[in-house]
Amino acid sequence: MSERIEVKVTQSIRPGVTDELLVAGTRAEISAEVLSNFPEAFAVTEQPKRRREHEEPAPPAKPLDEHVDEPEVQRPAKSASIAEWRKFAESLGIVTTGLAKRDIIAATQSD
Repeated sequence: MSERIEVKVTQSIRPGVTDELLVAGTRAEISAEVLSNFPEAFAVTEQPKRRREHEEPAPPAKPLDEHVDEPEVQRPAKSASIAEWRKFAESLGIVTTGLAKRDIIAATQSD
């Protein structure tokens, strides 16, 4: 008898004419021969590692510095080039792809 392998069925398949239909999304044990004949229909599963009964908690995360000194980019004049406006808008975190100059100016208006 050949080795049996636990797999997750990724594609519904009937390995042999007389075999039972294996439905996609289920787990099954199949022979190594069936796996080698239909590799695209199965994903080999691994047994989950057993967790220790009492795991040590992860160390607390270090707090982020709330104040980060970033060089402030000056707001360009309305007559400035679109390249300057793009640079300014991107420094504020605005995605400027596909925006016209007037749209970039509008997006950078503060409340």
